Amino acid sequence: MNFLRKYFAFTTITFRNGVQYRFSFTIYILGTTIQLAVLYFIWRAVYVGKPSISGFTESEMITYLFISQILNSIYAYRNSPERIIFDRVKNGNLAFDLIKPVRFSIARLMENIGGSLVSIVQASIVMLIITFLFPTIIPPAGIGYVIAFIMSVVLSFLILFSLSLITGYISFWTMNFWGLHFLKKSLFDFFSGAIVPLSLFPAWAMTLSNWLPFKNIIYTPTLIYMGRYDFNDTLVQLLIQTFWSVVLWLISESLYKLAIRGLQINGG
Repeated sequence: MNFLRKYFAFTTITFRNGVQYRFSFTIYILGTTIQLAVLYFIWRAVYVGKPSISGFTESEMITYLFISQILNSIYAYRNSPERIIFDRVKNGNLAFDLIKPVRFSIARLMENIGGSLVSIVQASIVMLIITFLFPTIIPPAGIGYVIAFIMSVVLSFLILFSLSLITGYISFWTMNFWGLHFLKKSLFDFFSGAIVPLSLFPAWAMTLSNWLPFKNIIYTPTLIYMGRYDFNDTLVQLLIQTFWSVVLWLISESLYKLAIRGLQINGG
């Protein structure tokens, strides 16, 4: 029980910090709502005279873009672990983290959960507004898909979190955060399906995305929500997400041990 309370404190503190700034909280909601409204009108114009594009009707495309952007906003927690790691390496505060009776990666995970919970509250308000303004959004295909969607979102969160840890730990050796950050962000934006569905991409990009973890962060959970996978395919997608979340977590933990060992050697 003490173990859970110790780590849950990181989530609670981060969540409280996120909701106490009401102006910033409200501006985020307004900004995201306006962004989605702009997307709505752009894609309505794109679909004039076209019944479908790459297998997506107008309503399906708008639903995809809204869900993908909401997921992207939930994952885009501003105090990302990679930034925290780099800042602490740069200013030397990492030494204090190493003597605390908590695992560094678990503490960062709980902080990230707290920040994402703030984003979930904001995203829920945005979805209520958007659904009221634009009732063309397609609801989930069924309760089973809702459950699968939630599971997929949790796994995609873990995948992105582990990728952020890996990026942060690599900065132990490069001492450069921004180059790694923008590389990861560029790959994420292109291959995750956050901008447009991957089915709009050329065949080579689709094939490459199948070998990378990024499509499992946005594209997969969004298609599950929309019911684009049948039961068996949904299970396969969840297993693929589980594979990536475990592999990337193990890689991040291995990099952490190597990085800390290097710090100990440098210290004497």
